[in-house]
Amino acid sequence: MTLSRPFPVREGGSSEAAPRSAGRWLLLNLLVLIAYSVLGVIILFFGIGPAKISPIYPPAGIAVAAVIVLGPRILPAVFIGEFLNGFPLFFLPDTTVRMYVLANIGVGIGAMLEAWIGARLLEQLTGTWHPFERSRDVVVFLLGSSLVAGLVGGTIGSLSLWLGGFVPPGELSITFVTFFLSDASGIAVFAALMLAWVREPELDRTVIVACLVGIAGAALIAGLAVASRFAIDFLYLPLLLWTAFRAGPRGVTVAATAITAFAILTTINGVGSFVGKTPAESILLLEVFMAVITFTGLLTVAILAQRRAAEAALEAHNRMLEQRVAERTAEVAEKNRQLEEKQERIDDDLKTAQVLQASILPTDFSGFVERYTSNSANPNVLRIKNVKSRTWLTSPSI
Repeated sequence: MTLSRPFPVREGGSSEAAPRSAGRWLLLNLLVLIAYSVLGVIILFFGIGPAKISPIYPPAGIAVAAVIVLGPRILPAVFIGEFLNGFPLFFLPDTTVRMYVLANIGVGIGAMLEAWIGARLLEQLTGTWHPFERSRDVVVFLLGSSLVAGLVGGTIGSLSLWLGGFVPPGELSITFVTFFLSDASGIAVFAALMLAWVREPELDRTVIVACLVGIAGAALIAGLAVASRFAIDFLYLPLLLWTAFRAGPRGVTVAATAITAFAILTTINGVGSFVGKTPAESILLLEVFMAVITFTGLLTVAILAQRRAAEAALEAHNRMLEQRVAERTAEVAEKNRQLEEKQERIDDDLKTAQVLQASILPTDFSGFVERYTSNSANPNVLRIKNVKSRTWLTSPSI
C-alpha cells in the first residue's frame, strides 16, 4: 500500500522535480508546451455541432498536473500553449491581428491562473499531490482544483473573447458555461490521469491488462451503441468500477479517459443518451456525464485505498498485540521459573532441617513429658519428669 506524499519541495536543489539549470527549465517548458499544443489540436476533432465545440479541454488538465508536479515555473509553457491553441480564431472572418493577440493574451493569462489556482488549492486543502487515497481529497480535487479553477479560467477566457470581439454579447453566457465546464472536465479527467501515472510509473501485468480491457471494453460498448442505435451508455459504469477494483487510480483514470473519448465520438455520430436537441444541450449532457463518471471512479478508488489502509493498520495492531502477549507470556514464564527455583531451595532447606532434627532430637518424647495435676493453687503447670532420673522440672503450661 502506498501512502499519500506531500508536495515535492521545488525550491533549491533538494527536489528531483526541480530544474537545476536554465537549460533544463527550458526543456521542461518545451515538453509541456508540446503536450499542451498537441492535445489542443487533437481536441479539434472532437467538436460537436457546426462550431465544433468540444465538451472537454484536455490541455487544462495537463497544465494543472504540470504545475502540481513541476511547480509554477512551468507556467510560461501554459501561457504560450494557450496562445497558440487559439489559432482557429485567426481564420474567422473579420479577424485582425490586434483582435487575435489581445483575446489570446487574456485567455493565456486565464489559463495560467487556472493552473496555479488548481495546484495551490490542492496543496493547501489536502497537503498531498496525489489526492486519490482519501475520499475527502477526491472531493477537494474535483470541487477545488477542477470546478473553482475552471471557473476562474472560464471567466477570464470568455470575457477575453468577448472583449476581443469573437463572442457576440448575446452569447456570452453560453460561452462562459461551455468554457468553464470544458476546462473543469479537462482538469478532472486528464489531471487525474497524469497524477496517477506520475505517482506510480512502474508497469505491471495486472495494471496493463486492466487498462487494455478498459479501453477495449469502452470501444466495444461504443461500437454496439453505434451499430444498434440504442442508448447503452450505462454499461460504462460496471467497466469503470471493475478497473477501479483491479488497477486502482491508474486503471480507473485510463478507463475514464477512454469512456470520455468514446462517449464524445458516439454523440458526434448522433447515438447515445447525450444527443440533445441542440449542440449546446449535447455538450452539457456530456459534461455532466464526464463529471459523474470521474467522481464515481476516483471516489471508489479512494474508498478502496482507505479500506486497505484500515486493514493494514488493523493487521499492524494485531501484530503489536501478539508481540505484547508473547512478551507478557515470556515474563510470566520467567516469573514462574524463578518461583519454582525458590520453592526448590525452600524444599532443600526443609529437608536439611529435617535431617538435622532427626540427628539431634529423639523421635519419641512420650517417656519425657507427663502432665501432672495436683491440689496446687496453680493447676496450669506443666511438669516434665525424667522417667529415668526420677527428677521433675516445672514450667508454665503451653
